[in-house]
Amino acid sequence: MVKLTIDNQPIEVKAGTTVLEAAEKLGIYIPTLCHHESLLPYGGCRLCVVELCRKGTADLTSSCTYKVEEGLIVKTSTERVERVRRLEDKAIPQGFDYDNITSFRKEAREKLKRFQPATLGQASRISGVTPADIAILLVHLEKAKCAK
Repeated sequence: MVKLTIDNQPIEVKAGTTVLEAAEKLGIYIPTLCHHESLLPYGGCRLCVVELCRKGTADLTSSCTYKVEEGLIVKTSTERVERVRRLEDKAIPQGFDYDNITSFRKEAREKLKRFQPATLGQASRISGVTPADIAILLVHLEKAKCAK
């Protein structure tokens, strides 16, 4: 059995249990989109992201794929977690023309055009795309939404 803490609540679960499953046993809700009991977890939607605290660091990971560890401390709704979830909710229209955003750095524009992310969250995980690039993209998307 593995002992861990989720949102200040201690729990003991079998080895091999995911953080999402452990949270569900405590009655703690973690939003999911791609998680389903009939499918293998792959963490694609990133809505189930949580913050893992261990060895003096705090990392973000998808709770549906991460297996529990002895002494792990999990936080399900920190400011960082909520920010990532909000980015995952912001869709980028299919076929979006990144060339229309003149304030982008060349590297960011090229990578976004090549990968064509579906959400701001996906865009934020592309190597070479900075938080400033995401902020510029967000402002542009919001302006376009208001213009309609």
